Parts: sequence; structure tokens; C-alpha cells
Amino acid sequence: MEPDNTFTRRVCAVLLADVTGFSKLMGENDERTAHAVHRLQAIAQGIVSDANGRAEPVAGDALFATFDSVVAAVQAAIAIQRSVANERFEGQQLQIRIGVHLGDVLLRDGRAFGDAINIAARLEALARPGTICISDTVHRQVRNKFDEQFVDLGQQKLKNISDPVHAYLIVPNDAAQPPAPQRGLRWAIVAAALVATSVAAVIAVRQLAPTKPARAPQSEAVSPPARKSVAVLPFVNMSGDSSDEYLSDGMTEEIITALSKLSGLRVAARTSSFFFKGKNEDIEKIGQQLRVGTVLEGSLRKGGTKLRVTVQLINVNDGYHLWSETYDEDIADILAIESDVAQRVAGALKVTLLADEQERLQRRPTENQEAYDLYLQGRYYWNKFSEDGFRKATECFERAIDKDPRFAAAYAGLADAYSADVDMYFSPAQCMPKARDAAQRALAIDPDLAEAHTSLAMVEFSHDWNWAGAEQEFRRAIALKPDYAMAHDQYGWLLATTGREDEARAEFERASQLDPLDLVFIVDGSVPYIWGRRQYERALDQCGKALEMDPNFYWAHFVAAWTHVTAGDYAAAIAELQKARSLGDTPYIIGMLGYAHARAGEVREAEDVLHDLEQLSTQRYVTPMAQVQIVIGLGQKDRAFEWLDKMYQERSGFITFLKMEPVFDPLRSDPRFTELLKKVRLEP
Repeated sequence: MEPDNTFTRRVCAVLLADVTGFSKLMGENDERTAHAVHRLQAIAQGIVSDANGRAEPVAGDALFATFDSVVAAVQAAIAIQRSVANERFEGQQLQIRIGVHLGDVLLRDGRAFGDAINIAARLEALARPGTICISDTVHRQVRNKFDEQFVDLGQQKLKNISDPVHAYLIVPNDAAQPPAPQRGLRWAIVAAALVATSVAAVIAVRQLAPTKPARAPQSEAVSPPARKSVAVLPFVNMSGDSSDEYLSDGMTEEIITALSKLSGLRVAARTSSFFFKGKNEDIEKIGQQLRVGTVLEGSLRKGGTKLRVTVQLINVNDGYHLWSETYDEDIADILAIESDVAQRVAGALKVTLLADEQERLQRRPTENQEAYDLYLQGRYYWNKFSEDGFRKATECFERAIDKDPRFAAAYAGLADAYSADVDMYFSPAQCMPKARDAAQRALAIDPDLAEAHTSLAMVEFSHDWNWAGAEQEFRRAIALKPDYAMAHDQYGWLLATTGREDEARAEFERASQLDPLDLVFIVDGSVPYIWGRRQYERALDQCGKALEMDPNFYWAHFVAAWTHVTAGDYAAAIAELQKARSLGDTPYIIGMLGYAHARAGEVREAEDVLHDLEQLSTQRYVTPMAQVQIVIGLGQKDRAFEWLDKMYQERSGFITFLKMEPVFDPLRSDPRFTELLKKVRLEP
């Protein structure tokens, strides 16, 4: 009989599943694995049949089924996961991932074709072992039909699928929690940026960084990473409640902090690790980009006062798990979990711990659980890099200190929160004294807290103009925590503002080496070429590296404009500033735009910008640096010194630019400028 070549089109739910680590299991014992998978498939096919589904023929470890009812398909998927989690197959525990999608399927000769199958296969690849990944089309029809937790994964770009698919993860209630796979689920946000002279200015750039994740740079030949190095990837919040994400993010950060204290271990910085949040990258690729030999990933699931935390340490080269553990504890034991994970990672990597390092890993920052929970919330809000986020962070840190007045890390967080709004939303005179007080209180409790030394250094540098004191604090922070990228970057700014360009370049390069996916550190490397050597092409190359990773990175466009205007290419500067304004419209950008117009001879446009800033200042704080640029460009020296005096009175961080910034060149021969340099202790 001739085969029937006619296609039949039908809308149905597609279920696809496979066994995690099948190839590895076959390599270890192919006969035992074949028997185990055959038995698993028989159980799964029986469940499919009971749900009125149709199991389609496939080879290997896969399961493929179609259903007329999407509810039946999801019900079958949950039943399969529960059965697999509670069975042992040939003496071993197998784990499977399942994807479910609803769409058009073409049928011919008993075989199914179509995009619906391809999407289900890509969703299955997103799932964690023991879970089910479904599309939004499925979610809309089943979300009120089951008691299981649904975790929103957001829009996902699936391989060979033209349009993004909104995906959800279903965590079966009664299934055992499996270890996370080598390709973890990591959710979305790349903290990008930093600004010119202080933590506050740095934060201003981060606030304006796009929420779309940046692209990783093209792969380059790199030397094999050292074995004793690790990246802690963002833990996945499996609670089904986004309000618990501060716990998963906070646990990740605290483990990074704990491991960073070990002299025998190199730990990837937070920004580079969180670059992979919301992504499904291969572990080997992550290892290459972060130059680490191992990766720690995990998940956190909160239920009432209980926590389930699953972690695994994976060797980048071969994908083998060096160590894994599941913790079922009260939420009050979160500090003990973090400490144990750090110690177990150090043990698995055979890191030799010095006596004081062992004590540090075991030391608790606070014994008050409420204070610690508020501290984690504060860090979570701070990392939002928004005005509202900084306000909430300040409240959380202050409440944490009320619960435990001896909580040093909370004081350090408060110092960062106070300084975050400086030169952006509030005058430095309002915030920086509070930041100094908080940093000093932190150090009075814990003199070895590198983050607090860095916070104090920034106050000494950008507000007190105590250059020697600031340098001493930066050096102390780096001595305590040599791999602290932020300290190296900010120390680079101090060196650059005082004309020590070679040393500044070395610190910027070190920061970028330690945190290679932080776009800010890449762009900051351009500063010595703008200020000192006036090598504008080198500066633009640095900006180009960041824009290759993220074409919409605000800080890179701004610094490129800054470079162009310094080089005298005003048309290019104006174009870059307009792009920067479309991504994050701040008074400082507006001021630079007015300056570019003025230098280009476009006096009316420059005066219009100056007028706009005056109007804006009635609605929000505007740093005087915005206006001083424009009046300098217009050749109005007396007005320039009026605005400079206001900068001095407000103790603006931008006044630290006086010695090196080319914008001020027309004023340098004026005795008033020499006197101002002396006031801020920058001798000409």
C-alpha cells in the first residue's frame, strides 16, 4: 500500500522529555542505563495513556507525547515527575526534564511535525531536572487548575525560534528536589555602570543602565583557568513568589563575599556572576568568560519558615559535579547554610585555609535573624540602582541596625545607600556626612571590613578632599580583599584625578580583569587616555568594547561623547550625547550637550540648554557641574567662577576633576582657579 502523503493539521498539547545526563550514564554503564531508561519510559507511557494522550515513537532516552487537552498534558507531566522522583531504576536515581507547549501540529503517516514540537523541545531544555517548563500559551489555560508552584521565567529567546516565548517553570509539590543541572536557570538583569568621581556618581550611571542583558564579548583564546577559582552564579528563586528573590540573590552575594575572603581561592566578582542571571549558558562557556575552573550554582525554595537550598559545585572542564548538597532548614538557619556552603566549597577545591580564614568563614555577621533578613532586603533594593531602590535600601539598613546596633555590614550598606544619591538627587552636603558616619561605625565594629574601608575612602576622596587619607583607605581595602574590583576601580579614579595616569590605568585594568563583564570597568579604562595622554582613539576603543557587548550602554555613549568633545569633534559628540540622553537623561548629560553646542559655536542652542537646566533645577536637584560646563563653553568666565564657587560650597564630587579635566583649561591662567585648586588640596 502506498503511504499517505496528506498532512493533517491539529491543535494539540505537545509533551517532550529526556533523561538528565543520559550520555554520561551510558558511558558509565550502558547496559544498566538502557534497562533503567526503558523502565522509566514504560512508566511514563502508561501515565500518558491514562491521561488519554498519545505516546509517539522516539529513540534513545526521549519521551514524546501529544494530547487533545492541555490540562491533561500538564497533569501527565506532573505525574511523570512525581513517579520518577520516587522510584529507583536499576539501583539508580534518574532525573528528567519536561517541556510542554500548545500549538499546531502536522500529522502524516503517524508522525508529527511543526513549530509546536520545536518549541516544546526548547522549553524542555530550559527546565531543571524534576521540573516542567511550559509556554505562556499553556500557562494561561492551567494556572488555576493545579496547586503546584509556577515560577515566571519571563521572555526567553529560544534557539531557532524567531519570536521570544514567555516561559514558566512548574515545580511539582510532592517530587523530591533534584540537584540543579549544568545549565542553570538564571534570570534577568545586568547591573552595568558607574560614574565619574564617587560611589554616588558611579551609582548614577548604574541607575541608567538598560535592563536588557548585555552580550558577552566574542570568545577569545584564553589560558586555562586555575583550578582553585570559582564563580557563584545567581541562585534561582524556586518559591514561586518574586518577593522572595531578595533571599536567593542575598544568599548568592553572601557566599561570594565569604569565599572572597580566602587567599587561596579566586572568586568571580558579583557583577560578572550576575551577568548570567536569567540566561541558559553552557557551564564551559561561563568558565571561559569568567576565567574560572569551577562554577557553583543552586536554588532556594521558601515555604513558610522553612528553606530548601540545593547547591552543586561543577568542574568546568568536564561538567562533573565535585560536590552537591540539599539543605532543609528553618529560615533562621540561613547564616549557617551560607557558612557551610562556603566551607564545603573550599574543602572540595582543597583550598588551604589559614587559621584566621577558618574563623572568618564561621563568624556570623549578626545573631539577629530579623536584622539579617532586613540587611538582605537592603542589598537587594540597593542593587536595583534606582532612586526608589536606594530609599528602600536606606530604610532596610537603618531598621537592621535598630535590631542589632553591632551589625557592621549593615552600617557599610547604609554608607553606600547614603552616598548613592549624591550629585544625582541630593546635594553632597546633605548625604556624605551621613555616609562617613556609617562607614566609620562599621569599621569601629569590624576594622577588617574591606567594603567599609572603600566607602570611607570615597567620602575622603570626593567630599573631604583628603587625598592621602583616601589613598590609605583604598590601600587598606585592597590589602584586606585583593580581588575587590570596586576598590581597584575607585582607587583608579583617585589616581586619575591627581595626575598619576600610569598607576590609574593599572588599577582600572585590574578591576576589569577581576570583573571582566562589568561594562563600567571597561569604560572607566578610557579615563587616563582622555585626561593624561590625550590619546582619544585609545579612549574610544575602550568605549567600543563595551558597546560591542551592549549597544545601548549609556555610560559608554557618554564617555565617547566626552572623548569627542575633548578632541574637538563636536558633531560626533552631540550625536553621542543625544543617544545617551535617549537612554538616561540626567543634568550632567544635558550640561555636556550644552557645552558641545557652545564649543561648536551654536550659541543659541547652548543658551537654550542652560535655560532648560534652570527650569529643571526648580523641580529636582541639578549638580552645578551641568551649568559650569556651558558657561565655560560660552566664554563667560565670571559666571563660570560663580558656579564653581557653588560647587565648592556644596562639596560636589565633580570638583575633584579640576586638575585634569580639559573643560577647565580656559580658566587655568586665572588666579581664582589657582586659589580654588589650593582649597581642594589639588596643588597646580
